Amino acid sequence: MPNPLWTRLLRILPLFRKAFSRQRTFLWFCCVTLATVLRTDLLGVTSLVRSLGGKAKIYDCLLGFFASGAVKLDVMTRIWAQILVSHKMTHKVNGRILLIVDGIKAPKSGRQMPTVKKLHQQSSSNTKPTYITGHSCQNIAIVIGSLAGVFAVPLVTRILEGLRLTPKDKKSQIAKLPKLLGDVLGRVPLYLVADAYYASGHFARSMFPMGGHLITRAKGNAATSEG
Repeated sequence: MPNPLWTRLLRILPLFRKAFSRQRTFLWFCCVTLATVLRTDLLGVTSLVRSLGGKAKIYDCLLGFFASGAVKLDVMTRIWAQILVSHKMTHKVNGRILLIVDGIKAPKSGRQMPTVKKLHQQSSSNTKPTYITGHSCQNIAIVIGSLAGVFAVPLVTRILEGLRLTPKDKKSQIAKLPKLLGDVLGRVPLYLVADAYYASGHFARSMFPMGGHLITRAKGNAATSEG
């Protein structure tokens, strides 16, 4: 009897072919996906090589894949979003999909790494340093589930803070988030659930053109307006 997981993977993987300009790169993508499912540790590319049963030659090929210009990341992300939005188990409220957004700060020690900057950590724990150097990532997940329960499936993760597309680009990562949502999802009715960090009137209003609404906790200095 065929394994349902492998059957679904083999049915989904061909949908990503348009995200690669070369057939060979697409086949390496399939290998990496299957190796990620099979691996028993989290030691980066080395664990993928062990899962595939390969040696040093495969290791070099995998490094080349991750740096390949034949990968169209934006196209791949949109395909992944379409798969999740159209999934029969995608949780909807009032006909709208439910998204969750949150940020994560990953410490980095490399001084020459792109988008690494000094970051402030807000925490009630005294064990964490007030400032670190690292990457500030924005993570968006879509809620999928049934009556038995729901869980968040990663939709897209991007580094928006510390990245300037032009010398005059001074937008904050919250201001860049609506464009990221629009590029990935287009115009899809949605509810975006976030913590008080995202409680910005400008950010909430920017969700309207794409058919979205922000659900968050208002800050202490929030004010209401009529009209």
